[in-house]
Amino acid sequence: KRSPKPPFTTSTLQQVASTRLGFSPSRTMGAAQKLYEAGHISYMRTDSTNMSEVALKQIHALVVKKYGQEYLTPRHYKTKSKSAQEAHEAIRPTNFAHLSAGATFDQKALYELIWKRTVSSQMTDASIKRTKISANIFQSKEIIPDFNMNGSRIIFPGWLLVDTSARGEDIEVPKLTAGDPLTLKTMTIEAKQTQPPSRYSEAGLIKELEKRGIGRPSTYASIMKTITDRGYVTKEGRTLIPTATGDVVSTFLEQNFANYISDTFTSEMENELDEIAEGKRTYKKTLTDFYGPFQNEVASKENIPKLTNLGAGPADYPCPICGSTMVIKLGKAGTFLSCDRFPDCNGARMIDGSELKPEAPIGLHPESGEAIYIMKGKFGPYVQLG
Repeated sequence: KRSPKPPFTTSTLQQVASTRLGFSPSRTMGAAQKLYEAGHISYMRTDSTNMSEVALKQIHALVVKKYGQEYLTPRHYKTKSKSAQEAHEAIRPTNFAHLSAGATFDQKALYELIWKRTVSSQMTDASIKRTKISANIFQSKEIIPDFNMNGSRIIFPGWLLVDTSARGEDIEVPKLTAGDPLTLKTMTIEAKQTQPPSRYSEAGLIKELEKRGIGRPSTYASIMKTITDRGYVTKEGRTLIPTATGDVVSTFLEQNFANYISDTFTSEMENELDEIAEGKRTYKKTLTDFYGPFQNEVASKENIPKLTNLGAGPADYPCPICGSTMVIKLGKAGTFLSCDRFPDCNGARMIDGSELKPEAPIGLHPESGEAIYIMKGKFGPYVQLG
């Protein structure tokens, strides 16, 4: 059997909208905000999976009328997160008779996602038969290992009748009987190797933050936006790729302020802020306990040198001046290779190994006679006088 998933919280809405619709967290929350303001959905910043009795009765009546009594299984969900405040209901439509709502494509797509998830949460489990298919070439002259495939067949769709996109999470196989002939349409040969763990997507990172108790429903989208806007990560498709700037900032904080960026500290601070909001803790004590030690720590690190070293450079590219080894450094225009004897030696290379030489002037100023150079800066090439 496969049970339906609970109604959306803020984090699960952002995760599913990312994987199914390709929406960024900020795009999801923007569309949800408009749906909420128009009265189509309940409040969209929530960590609760609970729904009111009025909403449940609406769903139950709709399921029985539209799909039949056998598809209804009333359920109550409990939030698993220890830090959940549950100040609001789960994200749900305000009127389940409206199958579509919203003024734009984003709003309509998100509303449909919310409607299907909420209604399916009160439906019967899907009955699934796990199946393994083994096939081989008939009357082959050579001994060939079986071609195997593991999948499933839907015996009773249950909630999958509504949330049809969730069917794609399983590999469905056709109904076959032992001995049935199969027609070979195409054949491909793939070489597979063990791959390192995949990088986070925005959906995966939000799930990890929630798991560790970091952030709240109102902050997930802003966290994703901040690390992108500040250039700590770039997006390739849905994958978040750390940048050189992100590596430097992360390394600097880990080396100098490890206590303040640990999961434990962040989670405990979130809990203390929740206690202040609930009136169980005074804000003055929290601020005093934090800022006293923190200011002392910042003061003690005031004169430490900037961290620009990203590690050893390729051995194939020695210093073009003294022949010493190179290190990868981060500059205003990006990464480059610098002699490890700097400042005693100014040898440098581009990150691809090409030598960095003093720029030759492209000409002279007609009045002052000063040299004019083409320089590379943070925002691209520019012309400099002198």
